[in-house]
Amino acid sequence: MSDFPNGIIAKRNARAPEWHKCKLSFKVQEFIQTLQDNQQNGWLNLEVNMSKAGKPYVKFDRRDDDQSACTGYKTKVQDTQAPFPAQEPEDTLTGLDDTPPF
Repeated sequence: MSDFPNGIIAKRNARAPEWHKCKLSFKVQEFIQTLQDNQQNGWLNLEVNMSKAGKPYVKFDRRDDDQSACTGYKTKVQDTQAPFPAQEPEDTLTGLDDTPPF
């Protein structure tokens, strides 16, 4: 079984602002099959990481919750009535590889 899902690629634009880490592109039919073949209880967790060469890539996150590298995050919104800020503060944009698995 491959660590890398079919039908999805991550692209980084060198001219993009620092807070824009990458763009995800989906080849729909291949990714639908990837979703169907790899889901667990209706979920599929992916990671967007950076290679040593500085290029983003996508791989499966097959760790269970106890082994997650994303400690300290809550996956459910506590207060759904809170308004969204106009722009995220700079210090909260720590990178996609720090994002909790959903």
